[in-house]
Amino acid sequence: MARKSVHDVVALNTYVLQLGDVAPTGSISDRTEACSIRLVGKAKSTTTQTVLVEHSGDSSTTASVPAIAGVSMANSGKRLFSVIRSMGTVPKNYAYHSYKFSVTTTDETIGFEPVFATMGYRVLGKDSR
Repeated sequence: MARKSVHDVVALNTYVLQLGDVAPTGSISDRTEACSIRLVGKAKSTTTQTVLVEHSGDSSTTASVPAIAGVSMANSGKRLFSVIRSMGTVPKNYAYHSYKFSVTTTDETIGFEPVFATMGYRVLGKDSR
């Protein structure tokens, strides 16, 4: 059996950013539907890994299904990447919304450097629960 050296070990760097629960209109009485998300961050030139985007509604600890996968951080010749993704066909109707961004890299010193995220939404009406 071959012995492993410390040089055979690949460092996995996992980056996670979870935004707090937000009422998009500023009112805790409004129900809103999450329609899209825009993620802007420092562009990466080495890694091919993509950012997984998860949405949670009304302070749930379980993410809405499906998650949004495949947000690329590559943007050749630019300092930033900017990607807009639809939230999909499954309605995400809540009073509060939270987003979690995560990526694991092995080939970047700093693998994930988000600058900001914006949420596209539409107001559904007053929360009557």
